[in-house]
Amino acid sequence: SGGPILNDDGAVVNTVQPAFLAYNSATDANVTGDGTFATVDFDTEVFDQGNNFSADTFTAPVTGKYHLTVQTLVGDLTALMTAYTYNLVTSNRTYQQIENITPIAGGNLPLTISVVADMDAGDTATATLRVQNGVGDTADILGAATLRTFFSGVQVA
Repeated sequence: SGGPILNDDGAVVNTVQPAFLAYNSATDANVTGDGTFATVDFDTEVFDQGNNFSADTFTAPVTGKYHLTVQTLVGDLTALMTAYTYNLVTSNRTYQQIENITPIAGGNLPLTISVVADMDAGDTATATLRVQNGVGDTADILGAATLRTFFSGVQVA
């Protein structure tokens, strides 16, 4: 009936459990730096069990608890960019990191949020980033074939 299967080796397999992994395959240049919020791009899916991920957004198919992890690698920082706000935004609440930083000009900054989020059917989740105090939007959200910037999730309850 499409529910969990117990294999002969004792492993539980549930092919209808919502789960996804998407990543940013190419760098998005000059998207933040002077306080502009940018939506983090996840343009390539590794898998999307249930087809619930589209256009940088996960949509919960059923009410439940979802383990969500978002990682973003920010590049091309300048010495003036001294703070950031990183958000995992769901319909019910926003999970946020706010930090003052001492960047190395031209350096990279890895950011990660991991949470078990309560979501109702139809709720969405996206990631946003704001780097502050720079002169213009010159910071990049790095992307590549390796998973530098990615978004993953699975329903856990």
